[in-house]
Amino acid sequence: MLLNPQPLEPPPPVPRVRAVEPPPQEFAAGPTLTGHTYELDLDDVFKVSYLCTLALGPTWPPGGYWMGCYDARMDAVIVPAKGAWPSETERRALVAHEWAHARGWRHVNDGKFGRPPPGTQYAQEPRVPVLPSPTATVTAAR
Repeated sequence: MLLNPQPLEPPPPVPRVRAVEPPPQEFAAGPTLTGHTYELDLDDVFKVSYLCTLALGPTWPPGGYWMGCYDARMDAVIVPAKGAWPSETERRALVAHEWAHARGWRHVNDGKFGRPPPGTQYAQEPRVPVLPSPTATVTAAR
């Protein structure tokens, strides 16, 4: 017989985080393709995903999010700032992953880690900027 039984509390939920694919060794260190690449650390993961969606297109399957990316047009590695990601170890792995892209590493188009599988609409459509160009002519709506 138990004296003063205490109600059992469930353990706190373990945060779900995605694993970061390690880059091949030849892209883990060294100069970037341009030699002028910079890192854009954002304190909001939603901003990271938004900018990466503009740079890379939507994730696969639709509705996913980007943890970080290398935007070749801006020549920038876009990643969450320290403290903006639940795991600092994973964030450092993510930073190394994205810098490897700046050094020329490309993923295989196999449907993993946010990449669309071959033959999907995202793999076939060209990437189009979502935001209008600052030099675009403005036309009035009627």
